[in-house]
This record gives sequence, C-alpha cells and structure tokens, in this order.
Amino acid sequence: MPHGLLNPEGPDFGELPNIYVGADGAANAEAFSALVSLGAGSDRPNLLDADGSALVIHASPDDHITQPIGGAGARVGCAVIRPAS
Repeated sequence: MPHGLLNPEGPDFGELPNIYVGADGAANAEAFSALVSLGAGSDRPNLLDADGSALVIHASPDDHITQPIGGAGARVGCAVIRPAS
C-alpha cells in the first residue's frame, strides 16, 4: 500500500503520527490507530499475527505523503510489538 496518512490512495496499515523528542532525547507519546488491531477477531490487520510487528523510529519528521518513507530519514530506533507477558 502507498505510504502516508495524507496520501490520497490511502495509508499503509502501519502509519502513525509523528512523535516529537526533546533536546535531551526523551519522548513520551501515545498513539491510536483504527487501521490495525492487537488481536484476532477484527476485520483489521492483526499486529500480533504469526510474522510479528515492530515500531520503527526515524530521525526526521514524516511528511505523510512522500514515497517511500515520507522523508523521515534514517532509522534510529526499533522495538518489537508483542503481547504483554
């Protein structure tokens, strides 16, 4: 699917809004997406399916339309998304 929350062809299922990080490198963010689910039983793609999912943080803001990654720059962080244990 095309990249970008503002893309007229529709966003990729994994799209989230930008987060902003302080000069000290600290951030606190909360995001909501109606594009995916965190479990079975929904008609939306399940982030906790067999091949798993990850959260990727890029160095620059995403413009939400430019292909392929919205001008967001290098990947600077990554985390696995998994069920709480």
